[in-house]
Amino acid sequence: MKIIDKINAILEADEQSGEKTTSYSFEYFPPKTSAGEENLIERIVRMGNANPLWVDVTWRAGEGLCESTIEMCSHITKYLGLDVLMHITCTGMTREYIIDALTRAKDAGVRNILALRGDPPHGKEDWEPVENGFTNAT
Repeated sequence: MKIIDKINAILEADEQSGEKTTSYSFEYFPPKTSAGEENLIERIVRMGNANPLWVDVTWRAGEGLCESTIEMCSHITKYLGLDVLMHITCTGMTREYIIDALTRAKDAGVRNILALRGDPPHGKEDWEPVENGFTNAT
């Protein structure tokens, strides 16, 4: 389900009832090892029992490795039954890379994406786009 639709439904119900609903999400960072992935999946299962509105998985920015983020999001959607939001940043990424990553995310069943420009790369003070890269997200 689209996360914005879930949020809007809660806001509408709150407006009609005059009460405020407390909702929350959990954010996860993709681990770098297969043992870490197994541990994280177990943790997501346990925390999923708390019925978050959604969970989100961050992009492994700067490493050029989006595959683990896409795989994690796909697994959560398909096997854990939780709505998932995938972060994607354009820091250090070309347009072609981002478009390819978005295509792979779509093919993997990811439907909620938060696209961000991203922070400056580690060790740099200012953010600069790469050649043929994006300068912002909308």
